[in-house]
Parts: sequence; structure tokens; C-alpha cells
Amino acid sequence: MQIPGARLDASAYGGCARYSETVGNMVKAVVNDVVTYYPGRHYNEEVDNSVSTVKRFCTMGSTTVAVCTVSGTEDVLNWVL
Repeated sequence: MQIPGARLDASAYGGCARYSETVGNMVKAVVNDVVTYYPGRHYNEEVDNSVSTVKRFCTMGSTTVAVCTVSGTEDVLNWVL
């Protein structure tokens, strides 16, 4: 049973703290003051101070074939080979 806002993990990895919590199906993780939201398997958003970076994962079946990264005005498409 998932409880909205319940803390999943609060541990240290090599000196950097990692905290995670779930709200419904979305996971929020905080590592070294960088907040990352995972609303689904094909999308995540990373917020570091005022800079937001969005990654979208393009799939064919169950295989990831490309990653589109948008950070500020920069939009990059990387093919996964």
C-alpha cells in the first residue's frame, strides 16, 4: 500500500544524501540539492537551483531508442545505439 508523501529512503551514498518519496505513481528524489521528478518511465525532470532539465525517453516496444533532453533553450536528441 502506497501512502502519498511517504518517505521511501533516506540514506547516504559516498557522502551525498539521497531522499525519495512517492505521491501516487510519481517519485521525487533529492541528491545533493538537485530535485528530480519521475512521473513515469518515459519522462523525468531535474531541477538544480533555477535550471530545469527535462528528459523524454522514446521507445519502440520495450527498447529505448532515443533520449530528448531540454535544458533552458537547448534541445538535444540523442539516439541510443
